[in-house]
Amino acid sequence: MKNLLTLALIVFSFISFSSCSNDDVDFNTDLIGVWERTDIHQDYSSVSKLVFVSDNTGISINTNAYNSGEITSSATNFDWNTQESMITVNLNGVSELRYILKSNGQLALSSSQDLTFSKVSDDIQSY
Repeated sequence: MKNLLTLALIVFSFISFSSCSNDDVDFNTDLIGVWERTDIHQDYSSVSKLVFVSDNTGISINTNAYNSGEITSSATNFDWNTQESMITVNLNGVSELRYILKSNGQLALSSSQDLTFSKVSDDIQSY
């Protein structure tokens, strides 16, 4: 009886620890929310936001404020998925961008890691 209980405990422990990876869960949980970057140019400033929703959808919002006072804004829906440490964003089925979540907590375009986004909120209800 004691051996049966020990065996059951070992099997339960093995199944519990091997059923999912904590890294994957934390990675997706950390990604959900609003990410932002600001760029200052000679004639305008630009704010880019990426909003990641838990159902693997999102929205990209770009706002430009020109020195003349004009402001333009655009929004594009996207789908996203992860594979290992790579985040693939599919913009309306037209173009695809790849990002990585860096160890410092910033989201970076994989082709140019100088283009980074910082997470500004976990609250996506306004989007």
